[in-house]
Amino acid sequence: MSYWYERIGKKQILILLSMIPVVSISGAANIVGSYGAGCIATASRTLFDWISVDRSGNSVEIYPYVFMQFETGCIEWLGFSTCETVQFQDWMQIWSETEIITIHILNTTTTSQGGSPESSQASPFTIERQFSDAGTSVSRGRLGLRRKVRYSLGSQTDQLKNIFVVRNPTNSPAPNQWIQVTLGQLLGVSQSNLVYLNTNTANEQADMIVPSPTNKFLRADSLLYFLNVPQQSRRCLLDDFCDTACTWNGLCEPMGYGHHGMLLPSATFFLNWSPLSGLGHWPTPGWKYSLFCPLSKHDSSCLRTRSHVVVIFNSDTSSRIIFKNTGDWSSEKYPLLEIQLWQETGYMRRNGDCDQIMIGEKAKYCHVPPEYVALEESLFLSRPRFQDGDQGMYSEIHSERVTGLRFYHNDVWQMNYRVSTDAADSWKLSTYFPVFWIEKRSGTLNIADTLGFSSLKSYGVYVMTGVLVSYILFLVCYFSMIYLLLQTLTCPQYLKARGAGQATPAYI
Repeated sequence: MSYWYERIGKKQILILLSMIPVVSISGAANIVGSYGAGCIATASRTLFDWISVDRSGNSVEIYPYVFMQFETGCIEWLGFSTCETVQFQDWMQIWSETEIITIHILNTTTTSQGGSPESSQASPFTIERQFSDAGTSVSRGRLGLRRKVRYSLGSQTDQLKNIFVVRNPTNSPAPNQWIQVTLGQLLGVSQSNLVYLNTNTANEQADMIVPSPTNKFLRADSLLYFLNVPQQSRRCLLDDFCDTACTWNGLCEPMGYGHHGMLLPSATFFLNWSPLSGLGHWPTPGWKYSLFCPLSKHDSSCLRTRSHVVVIFNSDTSSRIIFKNTGDWSSEKYPLLEIQLWQETGYMRRNGDCDQIMIGEKAKYCHVPPEYVALEESLFLSRPRFQDGDQGMYSEIHSERVTGLRFYHNDVWQMNYRVSTDAADSWKLSTYFPVFWIEKRSGTLNIADTLGFSSLKSYGVYVMTGVLVSYILFLVCYFSMIYLLLQTLTCPQYLKARGAGQATPAYI
C-alpha cells in the first residue's frame, strides 16, 4: 500500500470528485437515449391503436350494475389515447365532417325547327351536407356507421323556382323528350319524378370492416372496407341476370364494393424509423405501406416507382373509383402536416365478355366508351368535361402520411343520359347526353385540439436526433470517466515512469 500513499495526492482526489458529474451525465444520457429509442415505437403502437377502434366502450355489463373492464389501463401519446371510449369519441367527431356540394345543372336549349339541342351550364347551386350520430356502434372487427344527414340550402332558396329544360328520363319520342322542371324539383324539395340530388333529411347506414389486428389476413381491405351501403339494392343493377334476391348464383354477379377513403394504406405509423430501433415493440398492420407510396427522395423505403392502387367506393353514385398515390403534396390548408395526394385514375368497370352470345339482354356495360361507366339502364358516369380535348376534372384525396387519415377530399362526377337508336347491323349507336355534374369537397374536419397531428411531421426527426445526441454524449462521458479513473489511480504516471527506466515501486 506504500505505493498508493506515495502517489495519490490532492490532485488525484480532485480528479476523483470530478468523476461524479461525468458519471451522472453518462447515466442520464444512456437512460434518455434508451427511452427516446422506444418513444417512436410507442407512438407507432398508439397511433395504430387509435385508428383501430375495436369497441364503442371499454366495459360490458355482465350482471345488473356489475361491469367487467376490458382495458386495465390506457396511455396517451401526442394526445392520442389507447382507450376505446376516447377513440370512439374522437372518431365520431371525424365522422361528422361537413361536406360542401356544388351542383352544376346543364340547361338544354331547343328550337322549334327541330334542330339539335344545345346544353349550357346554369349558375351553380351550393349545398352544405351535415352529419350527426344516429347510433353508430363498433364491435371487434366491424363498424356500424349510423348517421343522420341534413342539407342546408343557405340563402339560395329563392333560386328553387328557377326553370330548367332537361332530358326526359323516360326517353319518350319527340316532342316529349324534353321537359321543364324547377330547381326545387331536381333537388327533391318539391314533389317530382325526376330528382338529381335528394336534399331531404335522411338516415344513412353502412357497415365497414375496422382495421384491427384481428383481421390482418385481409391486408389493405381491412381499412374501412364497405360490407353494406345505404343503397344496397343497386348492387345488381349492372347485371340483367340478377333477380330480386341479389345474390351470386353463377349467372348473377352483384357489384363489389371498395374502401371508404377515410383511411388509406399509405400510413407509415413511423415504421420507416423501425430499422434504427429494431428492438422496439412495433405494431404489425395487415397491409404494407411501402407498396402504396411512390419511391422518392423523401421516402426511400417505398418499394415501387408506381404504387399500388386502391379502389374507393362512392356511396352517392354506387361507383368504384381507382385512386393512386402520387406522392407528397404541399397543402396550403394544412401547412404543418405531411400530406400525400391520392388522385383518381378512372372508374372500375365491369366489361365482361360482351361479344359472346348470352341468354337474355346484353349487360348494361357492354360496348360503352372507356370514359363512361354504367350505373343503371340509361345512366352513365364520367368525369366532367368542358370542351373538346379537355382531360376533365379528377377526384382527389389528401391524406396525412403517418396515420393515413383523410384531411381533405374533392369528389367530382358527371351524370350522363344515354340516348340509343338501333342500327342496321343490330349494334346500338348511342349518344351520351350530359345532364349535370357535381363537385363534393370537404368542409370542416372536426379534429380535437388535443390530437397532435401537427407534431407528427417532425416527431421522428426530433426524437432520433435526441437519441443520437444522447448516445454521443453517453460515449463521450463514458470514455471520459475511464480516463479520469485511470488518472485517479495514477496508471498513466506509472507507465510513464516505467518507460523512463525508473525503479519500479515496491508493493506490500
